[in-house]
Amino acid sequence: MNDVLEAPRYTFSQFILRLIAIVTMTLDHVGLFLLMYYPNGTASKVGVIFRAIGRLAMPLFLMMLAEGMHHTRNKWKYMARVGGIYLIISLFETIMIYAFPNELISPDAFDPEPFADLFFNGMVLLCLSLPGKKKLFALLPFSVLALSFACGVYDHFHPENIILWFPRYLRAAYSLFGTALAVGFFYAPVIGKKMLANQARQMGMSEEILPESWMYQKTVNMLNSLVVFLVILLFWGLSYVTAGREISPETDMSLETWALLDCLVLMLYNGRRGHNSKPFRIISYLYFPVHLILIWLIFYLI
Repeated sequence: MNDVLEAPRYTFSQFILRLIAIVTMTLDHVGLFLLMYYPNGTASKVGVIFRAIGRLAMPLFLMMLAEGMHHTRNKWKYMARVGGIYLIISLFETIMIYAFPNELISPDAFDPEPFADLFFNGMVLLCLSLPGKKKLFALLPFSVLALSFACGVYDHFHPENIILWFPRYLRAAYSLFGTALAVGFFYAPVIGKKMLANQARQMGMSEEILPESWMYQKTVNMLNSLVVFLVILLFWGLSYVTAGREISPETDMSLETWALLDCLVLMLYNGRRGHNSKPFRIISYLYFPVHLILIWLIFYLI
């Protein structure tokens, strides 16, 4: 029984996944500023490489968000923390755009905000965890994500008449792509538990112990990796719908395909939290707005 419950030694805890997500996200944002300030030459090529590496970050954050929705004691408090960081980032970007405007900084110049994806997708998952017809409340945060997608597509094909009442920097960066990942990650443990229920009973394992087993975690890891693969495949299909026209960023998978590397990372996840001290939690939450401010200051001063 211990062999079933214990995870292999060489696997990643959630602490390691969070570090991978933070590092790749930082490279992604550095790459974004490199492309903004140095659109040509070696710096731009480095920026593209950093942005490709950065594709690993969001699926990992969304997976941990979905897992948090299953395990947190107070989902509303959890989402209040995520919403607070999104508010701080939005206020900072608003101040930066209107207090320090230049040819590179304007309401329509900044890319949509990935933290909006975490907040609104988190609210979708929170509503889906409600009983009965209350799940339909998920349509409210989902509508913001769908609107972000629709506005992005419209702006791309109508650059002379972009939508200003919903500025780009307030939109969700991954919109429906991120939602498909988040919902898939949210239901993967549920499906995994149902898949293994009969096998667990045959082994004399109760359903309460099943989520603690490596057999269960390996199944969920496979399902999470399958979610990444299928969502990328789906959006590649959407990109071909616009064949013959210039593909919009919302359906352009040339960079997002690098997120397939997350399948390897997710397969090594052991389901354990790992290091989770209060200082680390505070630092990991504050890191999002702080690192953006520092990166902006460095490039602004240069």
